[in-house]
Amino acid sequence: MARPQKQTVEYFPHFVHHRKTLSILEHNWGNNGYAFWFKLLELLGKTEGHYIDCNKQDEWDFLVSYTKSDEETARAVLNKLASIDAIDKELWEHRLIWCQKFVNNLKILYDKRTVDMPEKPSFRDENPTEEGFSGRKPPVSGVSGDGNPQSKVKKSKVKESKEFDGLSAVETSYFNLFEQEFGNKPDYKYPRDRKIIKDYLKNYPVEQIVELLQIWFYCQIGDWNGYTITGLIKDFNKLLVTWQKLGMNRFTPEEYDTYVKNVEKINREHKKNIEVPPYEKWREENFQRRFEEVNVPP
Repeated sequence: MARPQKQTVEYFPHFVHHRKTLSILEHNWGNNGYAFWFKLLELLGKTEGHYIDCNKQDEWDFLVSYTKSDEETARAVLNKLASIDAIDKELWEHRLIWCQKFVNNLKILYDKRTVDMPEKPSFRDENPTEEGFSGRKPPVSGVSGDGNPQSKVKKSKVKESKEFDGLSAVETSYFNLFEQEFGNKPDYKYPRDRKIIKDYLKNYPVEQIVELLQIWFYCQIGDWNGYTITGLIKDFNKLLVTWQKLGMNRFTPEEYDTYVKNVEKINREHKKNIEVPPYEKWREENFQRRFEEVNVPP
């Protein structure tokens, strides 16, 4: 029986160039606003259909718990996000969280799947229920009405979907990083450049390649050879050395939580006021600071 295809993701791009959303959240709620936004995106990514129905008490409770906030703060932050169009204003009036830009960034990934990309839900009822919204499409599972559950899903296509998930994550990261830096799409050569990335994926995990791309752009390593895939080949060994020297992946979110708890204990017991930023912000700042300190050979 064919495995049902889900409308969830395990990865989404995190950009270092922040726009108005984070600036406004940090201005109003400090690091808690910063953390709320990225935890919200994480939750949207892992939720079927990439939207959250806050009319359901369990989903609302989980959102408040997951973002480590209280109900009043969560409502205030979401109201602000709606007012600046970071989330859909009309849908939030009906307690539904949908972020169109977030979903747009996942397009390349969904292009290689057998399941359709989620669409913006539309409100149909004064009393919202799951049936009151369209957008959370039934996943393509290959089940048909002729008694053969696999008649509409070819095994080769399912296999292709698995193989392309990692490739799509890398391509999505590359396209978004390039557009963020230069304001236009890169000159990506199909199928040559795709084959190069697929070859890298045979030897390196997708998470590491995404981090190498971030180093490449954020630390301007690609300025000399250019930010094409050909330039990536020339810079790849230097990126690996830089990755090692920066100590990427040496401090997991779980380890950072332990560090935060230790700092909080010091603050309580010794009446200190040591500030600890959210993990993503700490990682970004540490990432750039350490690059300035390390000596990477040309």
